[in-house]
Amino acid sequence: MTDRTPYGVRAGRILVVDDEESIRDIIMSMLVVANYECREAAGGLEALALFESGKEFDLMLSDLTMDDLDGI
Repeated sequence: MTDRTPYGVRAGRILVVDDEESIRDIIMSMLVVANYECREAAGGLEALALFESGKEFDLMLSDLTMDDLDGI
């Protein structure tokens, strides 16, 4: 997968963290259309596991109130 847009600028890697699947789906669909490379996590612990596995992101969009671990 390339990390460039049609204009030659590298697309950012964004992690979307939210415990509501419908919210994640809406945000992810908007970002993908805008040519961002996206991953998603259903909660804070899942997001931490992605970071611990060595994945790198330019930005994380996170819900602040989740059951397992808050977004802060």
